Amino acid sequence: MVRLFILTISLFLMIAPVAAQSDTDVDALIEEGNNFLRNKQYKEAEKSLEKAFNIKRTPRIVSAYINCMLAQKNIKKAFKIIDKCIDENNKEPEYMLIRGNLYSVKKDYVSAIKEISKGIEMFPKENLENYYMYRGVAKEKNRDQDEAIEDLKKSIEINPENAIVYYYYGSIAYKLEQYDTGAEQLTYAIEKGYTNQFVYFVRGMAFLKLDDKAKACTDFREACKLKNINACKMIMVHCDSGTN
Repeated sequence: MVRLFILTISLFLMIAPVAAQSDTDVDALIEEGNNFLRNKQYKEAEKSLEKAFNIKRTPRIVSAYINCMLAQKNIKKAFKIIDKCIDENNKEPEYMLIRGNLYSVKKDYVSAIKEISKGIEMFPKENLENYYMYRGVAKEKNRDQDEAIEDLKKSIEINPENAIVYYYYGSIAYKLEQYDTGAEQLTYAIEKGYTNQFVYFVRGMAFLKLDDKAKACTDFREACKLKNINACKMIMVHCDSGTN
């Protein structure tokens, strides 16, 4: 079964007792926190990112802090963080996007669509393509594939260089049995640098449905190298080691 994998996200300054800390200090805390996250040192990461969050509120800091909570599977605290930010500044569209994506994590796709739509209605000045992309993914999860594709097309129109959106589009097209479109969009994703086990596996499945076993097997082998077990199984079933 082919699934979508989401990899898976107003300035507010706290009053410091002596002097406001510089952006350099905050950047250092974010970098420190993200390094701890990469090493799965979650409590240390939380301490660093909480310090940054208490100095300044920006979507970048909030996203990093929430990612730390999600890494610890603490979605309740993640919601508390974003709810606090929106209470303090309900004019920041990225906060709506972040809360919408949190609803997607909870599999509450109706609420996710609603929150992301609020962000779009605020006319964000940056990264508008991400709003349409993530709303499209939520719509697909809510079984509204046609509207999902429209959002993904809009995202591509705004920023045709965003590789991952082609993966989402191609995966949905595959699920709708639009195999030519699926293979085409997944090829765009790969050409633009989105290369992981899932994109190769789904494109391989699309090629298989199009009776292009040679291309399918090439993709299955690439996906298998990247530890996709299903792709390895497909090689055993469909690929003659001598010719495909």
